[in-house]
Amino acid sequence: MPSLDVKSLHFAWFAGHVLTLLGGTFFILSQLFLHPSNILYYLTFLGAVISYGIVIYQSYGLPSTSGNYIHQLLLDENGHYLSLAIFWLLISSQQVSIGVIPYATYSAFHVISFARSNLLGDANKDLQVKMKSWTDTYYGGAMRFVAIIEVVGITARLVLSLIYPFRVTPLLVYCFFLRFRYLSSSYTRQAFRDVDQKLATVLPPAAKPTYDGFCNMLSRLVNIPLQQQQQQQQSSSSSNTSTSSN
Repeated sequence: MPSLDVKSLHFAWFAGHVLTLLGGTFFILSQLFLHPSNILYYLTFLGAVISYGIVIYQSYGLPSTSGNYIHQLLLDENGHYLSLAIFWLLISSQQVSIGVIPYATYSAFHVISFARSNLLGDANKDLQVKMKSWTDTYYGGAMRFVAIIEVVGITARLVLSLIYPFRVTPLLVYCFFLRFRYLSSSYTRQAFRDVDQKLATVLPPAAKPTYDGFCNMLSRLVNIPLQQQQQQQQSSSSSNTSTSSN
């Protein structure tokens, strides 16, 4: 078995994803069996804060109020998921059960990858190959599933909260999260396109102007300057990687 330092940040990152995966899985089961567990809900997001927090710490250091630090978080998808997990865990008084699904799904792939690379020895080569094949086969489908859950499922749940109980803040926070996901994830953009195509076929003609106005508002919200900043950062990162590798 490969040597493993259980005191390392890498192992703590893995432990956070294990907590998210187990907490999320058993929380979903508790929902299905009509015995929802608040403890499992919060454990799921606690694990997410641990794992994503470690990634952010290793990338950018200790939290800071500097403009550069905040700017980096705004352009990092790990920062997006960390911020949302903190919101669900510590700030929002509204429990959004479906919100655990994306985190648990991501954690499943991270746990499998870590186990394959760090927990299985040379005697388990066949199992390593099978695990790698499984992740390669199902990763794309899982990411499309997560994108649909984020774009449709969670949004619909939060929109219903505008009816009862009346809560606006979670929806506003989540709209900002989706804005950044749209800019950084091709799966999210495809999910929006799929929803748009579906609605175009089912909406009555009388509702079309309202829907078009809503889409135009979203288009203005997802502005080009931030997307350009992301591309510049990615180009800069690629250049730095190329320089260091030489």
